Amino acid sequence: MNPTLSIIIPAYNVVSYLDACLQSVVAQSLADNQYEIIVVDDGSTDGTSALADEWSNRLTNLVVLHQPNQGVSVARNNGIQCATGQYILFLDADDTLAPRSLQHPIQLAICHQLDVLRFQYGVFDESGKKLQNSLTWGQRETLMDGKSYLALQKKFRAYVWTYLIRRTSITQTNPPLWFEPGVSYEDVRWTPILLWHAERVMICDNQVYQYKLRKGSITHAIELKKIQININEQFMAVERLQQLKREYQSWVIFDRQIWNMCESILTTSAKRDYAHRNMYIQRLKPILNATHYDPHLFDMIDCIKNGIIRLSAPLYCFLRHYC
Repeated sequence: MNPTLSIIIPAYNVVSYLDACLQSVVAQSLADNQYEIIVVDDGSTDGTSALADEWSNRLTNLVVLHQPNQGVSVARNNGIQCATGQYILFLDADDTLAPRSLQHPIQLAICHQLDVLRFQYGVFDESGKKLQNSLTWGQRETLMDGKSYLALQKKFRAYVWTYLIRRTSITQTNPPLWFEPGVSYEDVRWTPILLWHAERVMICDNQVYQYKLRKGSITHAIELKKIQININEQFMAVERLQQLKREYQSWVIFDRQIWNMCESILTTSAKRDYAHRNMYIQRLKPILNATHYDPHLFDMIDCIKNGIIRLSAPLYCFLRHYC
C-alpha cells in the first residue's frame, strides 16, 4: 500500500542541519507506513551525502537519491518522480517541522479530497527565537477553488513549502508541473500555476513549517558582492510573472505577485545596494506602470504613477526623494 505522504527534502551541503530536519520529521505523530521521506542529495561535498545514507540505514521509509549538483529545481523534480504518496510536502533541509503538527492537515486533505492545503509557518532565527508568523487571507477550513484562494490573498507568498499538495496535481496536469531547472525564485512561477488549476483548496491554521533564517540559505545568504545578481534574478522572476499574466489573462492574481516582487527589489536595493538605487527605480517604473491598481493592496505598494508611491515609511521617503 502506498503511503499517504511523501516528504521531499532537497539537500546541498547541509550536514550541520540535516539531523535536526529529519528528527523533526520522525517526531511527527505518524505511523511509519503513513509517510515516506525522500532526501535528494544535490552533489553535496560536506558530508551531507554520507549522513543521509546513515539515516536511510536506520529508517525503512527513508530513501536517498544522489545526483550531480543541478540545483533545487532538479532535486525537487527527481523527488516528485520517486514519490509514491498521495500527497507531497516539500521541506528544505535547513528547516524543520513543528512537533506533531502534520496529523490534522493530513486528515483535512484526505477527508475533503483536497488538491492543495495551505498551512501556516513561523520564521525563526538561528537561536530559535520566533521572528514572525505567516499571514493567509481567507476563511479557515472552508472549501474553495484555487482561483478563489489566489484572489483572496492581499499579499501572496509563493513558497512551495507552505502547501500539502496532491501528487497527481503535479504529475497528471497537461503538461506536468515540473520546476524549471537553473532558475532562482522558481516558486514564483510554479505555485500560482498549481493553484490556478486546483479545484479543491483549503486553508488551515496549523503552524506546520519552521523556516530558519540562516547564513547560507537559498534566499537569505546574500553577500554584498552577490546583491546585484540577486536583484537581477528577482527582475527575471517579474518577467516570468508578466508572461504568466499574458498567458492566463488574469491581472488580479499575477499583478499582486509582480507588486510583491517589486517591493522585494526595492527593499533589497534600499538596504543593500543603495548606490544603484536610481537604476533599479528606472527599471521598475515601466513594470509597475503596466500593472493594474488594486485598492486591496493596502499594505504594499499602492501606486507608482509619476514616480511617487506609498510604501512603508523608509521606502516611501527613499523613492519620493529619488524618483
